[in-house]
Amino acid sequence: MEISLQRKNEIKRVNSLKDLEKYKKKSEINRKIRISLKHKYVYFNVGKNANSTIKYYLQQIEVIGTHLKIDDVHDLLKSPHVSPYQLSEEQLIDILNDSDFKKIAFVRNPFSRLLSCYLNIVKFKKWVTRKLLYSLLNKPIESEITFEEFIDFICEQEAIDMDEHWRIQYCDIVYPLIDFSFIGKVENLNYDLNFLIDFLFKDVQIKNRWKIWQKEGLLNQSPIIQNSQKKLMDFYNENLATKVYEKYILDFETFGYSSRLEDIHESINRK
Repeated sequence: MEISLQRKNEIKRVNSLKDLEKYKKKSEINRKIRISLKHKYVYFNVGKNANSTIKYYLQQIEVIGTHLKIDDVHDLLKSPHVSPYQLSEEQLIDILNDSDFKKIAFVRNPFSRLLSCYLNIVKFKKWVTRKLLYSLLNKPIESEITFEEFIDFICEQEAIDMDEHWRIQYCDIVYPLIDFSFIGKVENLNYDLNFLIDFLFKDVQIKNRWKIWQKEGLLNQSPIIQNSQKKLMDFYNENLATKVYEKYILDFETFGYSSRLEDIHESINRK
């Protein structure tokens, strides 16, 4: 996603952690912002946006030339990336405002992202987010939550109160405060990830390793594959689509997504 000059002129500086906490919880700041001091980039990872795959390749690149191996991309204690809590507040703020550190993120069409989240809640009974949702709705954990109930509930929440898996992406990546160098789209993951690697890394050894991975075929590293885009018409009606569009309008307009479900359906059929 190209960052316009007008957009750069609208960005505010991050002056303290409290600025970030207006958009997301402190615990999420520590878990969802990943920093490479070695290659000078900051990855803002968003729930349900191919994080497992993106983190897998970024972490594999991070440990090239070391004895380290990546066993679990979600294990923060073993991650080669730095977490915000490992830095002083002053160091973190300096990095977030430093143009030498590239800021990157991936976004996703809100329609398919929310459906993917819902399908996880229904299918995986031990998922922590499922337990949270049932608690908030005051429903027995074994009872059924319909997609309509899910959408109605999340559309009543303020962004700061939302779970990270369905929070408005504009807020989750703290878009108004961060000068992003690159924002990719999950819908174009292979192309955008390839572009990102070429953009971030100039080291010949990394380039060669990436070429090998490309020849082998980039693998979806997600433990849960839902294919939610193909199921949109089975779950959404006009009323639900309108609710989602109105609640997530910042995502639709900022990141260039159509408000028409039919556009997603047609793009899938063309592939």
